[in-house]
Amino acid sequence: MNKVQSKDFKSNGWPVTSEENKDRRPFFSRHHPHFRRYGSVRPRAIRNLHLAILSLQSLLTVAALLGPSLCGLAQPFALDWWTIAGGGGTSGDGEFTVRGTIGQTDTGIVSDGTFTLEGGFWPGVSGSLVGPSPAIWTWSGPDRGDWFNTNSWTPPGVPGPSDTIYITNGGTVNLTAPVTIGRQLYWSGGGTTLSGSPLTVASGGVVIINGNGVTLGCALTNAGTVNWLGGGLVVGAGGGPVVNLPGGLWDIQCDNLLSVWGFAADAQFQNAGTVRKSAGTGRTTLWLPFYNTGYVDVLAGELDLYGGGPVDATYRAATNATVTFGGGNFVSGQAPELNGRGRCQFSGGTLTLSNDVIANLQLVGGNLVLGPRFQGGSITNLTIAGATLTGANFVTGTLNWLAGTLSSGPLTVAEGGVLNIHATGGVIFGCALTNAGTVNWLSGGLVVGPGGGPIVNLPGGLWDIQCDNILSQGGQFQNAGTVRKSLSTGQTSFWIPFYNSGVLSVLRGLVRCTAGYVQTGATLNFGLDHATTPWPWCGQLEVDSLLV
Repeated sequence: MNKVQSKDFKSNGWPVTSEENKDRRPFFSRHHPHFRRYGSVRPRAIRNLHLAILSLQSLLTVAALLGPSLCGLAQPFALDWWTIAGGGGTSGDGEFTVRGTIGQTDTGIVSDGTFTLEGGFWPGVSGSLVGPSPAIWTWSGPDRGDWFNTNSWTPPGVPGPSDTIYITNGGTVNLTAPVTIGRQLYWSGGGTTLSGSPLTVASGGVVIINGNGVTLGCALTNAGTVNWLGGGLVVGAGGGPVVNLPGGLWDIQCDNLLSVWGFAADAQFQNAGTVRKSAGTGRTTLWLPFYNTGYVDVLAGELDLYGGGPVDATYRAATNATVTFGGGNFVSGQAPELNGRGRCQFSGGTLTLSNDVIANLQLVGGNLVLGPRFQGGSITNLTIAGATLTGANFVTGTLNWLAGTLSSGPLTVAEGGVLNIHATGGVIFGCALTNAGTVNWLSGGLVVGPGGGPIVNLPGGLWDIQCDNILSQGGQFQNAGTVRKSLSTGQTSFWIPFYNSGVLSVLRGLVRCTAGYVQTGATLNFGLDHATTPWPWCGQLEVDSLLV
């Protein structure tokens, strides 16, 4: 018990003389109807799981903090004043400090069913006003049971938005009305289906998916976090769309498949937040249309988008990670941005480039369609590393062809245009190729496939051979310009008929025509830089048969 007259208190609870206090008289004086000239400090606690604990400096501070907080509770609250406690020195536990006040309430215990308030100080307790604790619910209903049936849950009842929910025992759970997850939903177990009304993950809410055959038969909208830990995920009949809102995170921590089964007209993934693959060194495939206006971040393994959609917004592949556009119909968006130290590639399906190339996207497979306004109407700068170029196309700038197929064509290299063939991955002509500019055959074998050819080198055109390799199979080679073997000293073979009415210049090595050679008013040039030295330093032409 600390007995001190009220006139001997500062507003922070420390004793002063009457002379010092005359101009700083505390709010509560001896004239207050509930004032006692002595008080006591009681080590009690204020507890509440909804409010952060705050140090009390005066009764006015307590009133200011409790007033607006308690106004939001369901029941009205009244605090009866019994004593005015003063003094108390300083109390603390390392997390807070409380100095004695002139107006600390001493109420005993007051409760309205949603909180408990005990009067006095709490020198050794950290807490806050408490409301009802979030409940934990486990689905125990039958197959096709109703989410809102109280008998479908253990304990009986219906979970609320702030509760923790477990659905692990398989079967279908019918959402007969919209459901919001504001805390946590653990969704696992083989064959578990959520169907019916939309499921929404609120900001701060978390859904954890782990288990093969987990099926979405409703719309799913995420403003919080979805952690996909393992197992295949299916958008089933009536399912979709999957919408990841701005601020939402869809975190992939596995190597698995998000697929579509049955009639799911709305089966698509709309991302305006962040889709991230943070774990797993293998491949995760999203086998449904993907619409991205947000951010795709692949930190580990490969994310394969296999359902088509616009290539837009931002994609990032970290070191040793890969973003793949692997199937479906893709079209270049308004402002796609592909970056990172990993690999971004188009490998399957169809990609339509409307206006220009997509920077940092490697064209390693699939069908490539160039729109009529692509680079102003002709190819000025394009690299193909395995894709199939479709349609009729003109090269007025530079086309680098590393691997892949020319299909349906024709392809025309205009005067001033350049086609560089680095065919280490194999190049197939499935259409006619006409050159009025320059073709640099730098490496790899060339194949004229079914429906391909002829290869026509027009007057003024240059076909420059800088490798030792083979042009084989169907079609024919027609030269009215210049064919030149300029660098390599080995053998280059034409396994298709060679019709020459222009210039064949063999500066080094050997050109061999195995399927016949026809010359009409043509010119043959041979390199004689080392006239006394035999092939390969001298240019040579070897013809297995002449065509009449």
